[in-house]
Parts: sequence; C-alpha cells; structure tokens
Amino acid sequence: MEFLLNQFDKVVQDSSVKWLSQHWGKQLLNPVSHLGFLEIPFDYAVSYRPGTRFGPQKIIANLNEQSLFCTDKRAKLENIAIKNFGAVDILHSLEKTYQNIKNAVDNIQDPFIPICLGGDHSISDPILRSIIEKHGNNFGLVIFDVHFDSREPIQDKEHSGHWVKTLENVINYQNVIQLGINASIYSEQYLITAEKNGIFVKTPFEI
Repeated sequence: MEFLLNQFDKVVQDSSVKWLSQHWGKQLLNPVSHLGFLEIPFDYAVSYRPGTRFGPQKIIANLNEQSLFCTDKRAKLENIAIKNFGAVDILHSLEKTYQNIKNAVDNIQDPFIPICLGGDHSISDPILRSIIEKHGNNFGLVIFDVHFDSREPIQDKEHSGHWVKTLENVINYQNVIQLGINASIYSEQYLITAEKNGIFVKTPFEI
C-alpha cells in the first residue's frame, strides 16, 4: 500500500487528489454506504484453464490506482466506507474451502455489503447460501455469462459449470436473470428448462 502512495506522489504530486488506496478502513462520520471486500483466490473447479485465483489481488491493485472522484459522473466517493476483510483461506479440500468461503461471508455483518472477488464461478454457491441465510431469498440475481452453469453435478468432482443447478432448491429462479447466454456447448433443453423454471434469459443477439 505504501509503495502505491509513493508511486503516485512521484507521478502526480497533487495534494488535491485523494486516492482509494488511502481510504480503506477510514472512519467516516455519516457514510452513505458500507462496502466490505472479500478476496476469494479460488479456481480449483474450473473446467478449462486456471488463473482466476489471481483476480482478487489484481482487482484490489487496480482499485488502489483510482481516485475518490469519478469525473464521468461528477461524483465523490469519499462518503462511502470501504473495508477489506482479507482473503479466504483456500485448502486442498473443496468441501472445507466452500465452508471457509461461507463463513467469511457470514462474518461480513451489516451495514457492510459483501463485495466478493473471485475466483471461479463455483464460489457463487457458498456466497449465496450465506446471503440467503441472513436475508432470505427474495432478491434479484443478475448473471452476466455466456454459460448456463446448470449442468448436473458430477460425483466426486467439482466444476464451475453447475452452481446454478446446485442452488435450484435454494434460490428463487423467478428472480434470476441470465444475460449473454450464447455458448455452443448446450442443447436446447437447457434453455427450455431455464425458462420453464422462471429464469429470464437473454442472448447477446436478443440484447
């Protein structure tokens, strides 16, 4: 963190600029919102290639390069409280790792809104189970993806392509929107089943 501050001091030397890197955990008098960031460097369940475990670290590093003023929307972000709750402990046991993820989300208490940085898609399962336990399942879920992620689970093998299926008795499908579905690895039955269950599906062509 200190390295980033020194880096910017050398580049801009502008005291009017307030950096997000200086804002983590800062005590605010009347924040309009509380955002709790959680890093989940997990990609054991990918079906293609790994690498998303590096995502959380890169996202935080990129955020630290942003100022607290959004010129595009003429908006100040100084009145938003942000806290980094750290990284989830990733183990070689998938079951224990998913439990660690759920426990970590459980520990992000109100008024903080959990911002979970992953990681492969399978982490959505323990994240949503935690949210539903605390707040119920009456919320909207918007998924941006080319894949349905609704394949049947495979015995003794985790993969990131079934989390929508494993949550079918947990989330309310009628509150789910899937945008961007266009992968060529599915049969028509996936679309029929999704829409029959109440999921709102839009392909890129339809959008």
